Amino acid sequence: LPNGCISAPPSPEVAVSHEAHFESFFIRLARASRRQGLKWSPFTAAEVEAAQSRWGLRFPPVYEVFLQTLGSTPSSGWRGRSYFYDWRKDDVAIGRALDMPLEGLLFDVEENDLWLSSWGPRPASARRRRSSLTTLVRAAPALIPVFGHRYLLPTPAACPVLSVHQSDIIVYGDDMALYLMHELAELNLETPWEHGARWQGE
Repeated sequence: LPNGCISAPPSPEVAVSHEAHFESFFIRLARASRRQGLKWSPFTAAEVEAAQSRWGLRFPPVYEVFLQTLGSTPSSGWRGRSYFYDWRKDDVAIGRALDMPLEGLLFDVEENDLWLSSWGPRPASARRRRSSLTTLVRAAPALIPVFGHRYLLPTPAACPVLSVHQSDIIVYGDDMALYLMHELAELNLETPWEHGARWQGE
């Protein structure tokens, strides 16, 4: 797991405090957004559960709070950018986003000679390389699409938001709030907490 991502779930008391901290920031973000023309469409708890059931995914708790507090933005985008996915209706875009990490790796395997030693011996044919890599990727939990090619890890921890483009994978925000401050920098959001204060309530 990336640095700062804790694999074990927190105690119930810490989890509630943690999620409430994010919710408070998301509420402030919604207010700042409305002043600058960015409209959000929050989810109900039932809609969040239905999305997870439909796609066979388990959202991180903080992302569930994000969806119920903020949710999605119009598919027309904002200031020429992409948009936050609407799990209630963006089936084509979400399906494409779920496939994108594998397809990006397959592109680099064939076009840029990518093959990690941890994947085992490199198969001789393109067909077998595709089959082998597809099996490896499908065996891992799917990344959760958030916005364009930004993804969350499907864990109960406070994890970074990743930018995934083929095999170029970087941390785009150390947690959901810091990611949103980066992605929506034009909103000039107030820093929600000091860098590094996460599950432990530091």
